[in-house]
Amino acid sequence: MAGKSASYTYLLPSMTVDINSPTPYTDATMSKKPAVCHVKRPMNAFMVWSQIERHKIIEMTPHLHNAEISKHLGKRWKALSQEERNPYIQEAERLRHLHMAEFPTYKYCPRKKAKTKKSSECKRYSGDFDMVSERKEDVDSLEVKRHSGHFDSGYCNSEPATLQP
Repeated sequence: MAGKSASYTYLLPSMTVDINSPTPYTDATMSKKPAVCHVKRPMNAFMVWSQIERHKIIEMTPHLHNAEISKHLGKRWKALSQEERNPYIQEAERLRHLHMAEFPTYKYCPRKKAKTKKSSECKRYSGDFDMVSERKEDVDSLEVKRHSGHFDSGYCNSEPATLQP
């Protein structure tokens, strides 16, 4: 398997990048130029491998949905041995160095998730009209208007339904 890792070098993008380029990481990953305010993180080994493999899968089965491709790639990555992963780990390390050269002031700052309301804090919509309120007491005091089930009559339970001939 030692000879197998040498065959991967033609696939790995960092090998073909001009070191004197002002944007070596962007050139290596063939990504769009980053927005002024946001710099993406460097790709890890899985991302390097999945980018290559995803293109192969799309060529073979173009109708396959992206979510299915992602599931398939995850299973295949987990099945790879450490020896098979090593070229991608080394490539990810090279890309990290290129990323540091292109973005020397970059520091990973994860964004905090926005707080979502708990289900108990949300208003409940029951299906009966006039049942939405901020306070439980207001809802309890309302008269419930339910339909009798006779759709031809047009009346509620409070009035008797009469069948029309």
